[in-house]
Amino acid sequence: MYQKGGCLNILRTLAIVLVASGCTSSPLSHYIGNQPIEVNSSEVAFYWFPKNNLIDWQNVVPPSNTTQQTTSPYKISFIINEDGYMSQVNVINTTNGETIDAEALKKFEAYQFNPAPQNFQNQAVKVSTTVSL
Repeated sequence: MYQKGGCLNILRTLAIVLVASGCTSSPLSHYIGNQPIEVNSSEVAFYWFPKNNLIDWQNVVPPSNTTQQTTSPYKISFIINEDGYMSQVNVINTTNGETIDAEALKKFEAYQFNPAPQNFQNQAVKVSTTVSL
């Protein structure tokens, strides 16, 4: 009844419709263009990993004048843009509200990241975490 080519065309059209409808119903949380998505320090590895060195936050905090070694919690946030560079680095002491000077944080903009294999679209991310320094 049907020609061989006509049946194949119907199957191709059906496959395209099914694939397209599956793509449109999936959430777009993985890729939202140039807008960074918010991730925590554990999730960042799904998107980016350091190119050369891990980030050393220890040298950000100026040494205290006291001889006693104490640590304080700091909230750190930054963006890894679609080119793999850090920007908008903020470090705030959550105990007393002190912020680290923007000039002291400039050196972190030199850190480079490679996209993780599943981040083939180079999705920018905003990372927020708390560390003791």
